[in-house]
Amino acid sequence: MSGNRLSERRGPRVRESFGKNSGGYGNLTNKASPVFMKRFLGLSSLLLAAAPAGNAAALLGAGDFIVAVNANVSTPNSNYPGGEPPSAAIDGTSAKYLNGGNAGTGFIVTPAAASVMQSFVIQTGGDANYRDPGKYKIYGTNDAITSTDNSTGSAENWTLISSGSLGLTNDRNANSAPYSFANSTSYSSYKIVFPETKYTTGEQAMQINEFTAFTGTGGTGTSIFAPGNAIIAIDTPVSVSFHRTSTTYFTGSEGADMLLDGSASSKYLNYAKSGSGFIVTPASGSSVVQSFTVTTANDAEGRDPVDYTLYGTTVPITTEDNGLGTEDGNVWTLISAGNLTLAADRLTTSGLYTIPGNSTAFTSYKMIFGSIKNPTGENSMQLGGIQFYDTIPEPSAAALAGLAVVGFGIRRRRATR
Repeated sequence: MSGNRLSERRGPRVRESFGKNSGGYGNLTNKASPVFMKRFLGLSSLLLAAAPAGNAAALLGAGDFIVAVNANVSTPNSNYPGGEPPSAAIDGTSAKYLNGGNAGTGFIVTPAAASVMQSFVIQTGGDANYRDPGKYKIYGTNDAITSTDNSTGSAENWTLISSGSLGLTNDRNANSAPYSFANSTSYSSYKIVFPETKYTTGEQAMQINEFTAFTGTGGTGTSIFAPGNAIIAIDTPVSVSFHRTSTTYFTGSEGADMLLDGSASSKYLNYAKSGSGFIVTPASGSSVVQSFTVTTANDAEGRDPVDYTLYGTTVPITTEDNGLGTEDGNVWTLISAGNLTLAADRLTTSGLYTIPGNSTAFTSYKMIFGSIKNPTGENSMQLGGIQFYDTIPEPSAAALAGLAVVGFGIRRRRATR
């Protein structure tokens, strides 16, 4: 009897909840028990999160401009042994210059006369090929040098002349091929900075035997530096961002471009860990990002990011790979920030993370991951893939059908109680 009365009393309420909402569930929250609603909403969320992107346009693709970044900077720590000073880099012998500051170290040199530099050659050190520079930056100035030895070398006004990657051989005491660049300006002093070594993580020094600069391209013309020129060691603050690249030291790449290659066997790994991320410029042009997905990498769940911050800009990007992400100036607009709940399963694409309310179009995006699942036990941040979409997709037919089944199940259960 009591069971029948319960059925008579509650049955119409359930019918009213479904009947008056024409396929919706608006009144269900007022009629169903909290336990049922918790289960219903939880399953509904899973179904909607698993919904495919539908008609949403994927904005990112292989070949898009993308660079790794980390806003944290290294702490300048220029130091060198007494027998391996910066003067060894221009003495014309196989003696080497070693700086314990590692990434960001280099030197400032003032030749006997102002000159126009257009190329250079580097001779590798006598041991430990992983200490070889991996990248370079050359600056010029006509200011009097007031920076001191083992400083940051920033007391003067410097103009960037050239920058790029180095592919130095693993052979020891070996000269590189000439590196050439366009320059027609004469400078009285030069600053040479090595933002990366071949293996920044775990190594504590940068070394070279010689840095020979020339007035002509291809190692031609007059040699600019000579023994006895005024020279000091420096260590400039640089981004701590670092990832594997396809060089003579590493095999394969784990750079930010691996996020867009569509391969399940590749990943982006950044040893800078917390604060790592990327800047990407979609080739498709200006867009409005309203949702995104993240794909986990192949191993080490503890390296998965747990949060994100997304920015946009319309300013052309000049930040280089493994930069700070701020080299383009204060041009970034905050779009969204939030938590990431990535699956423990590897090589798994998340459900959609939506950005409702964003209607501003940008040409480039910066995404920063503030922390990882295991920041004390892991040495890096990693992801298998990323995709941005230009809309918040409607739930798929399968997801809506799933909701209908859930709703029908609740109705049946309530009606028979």
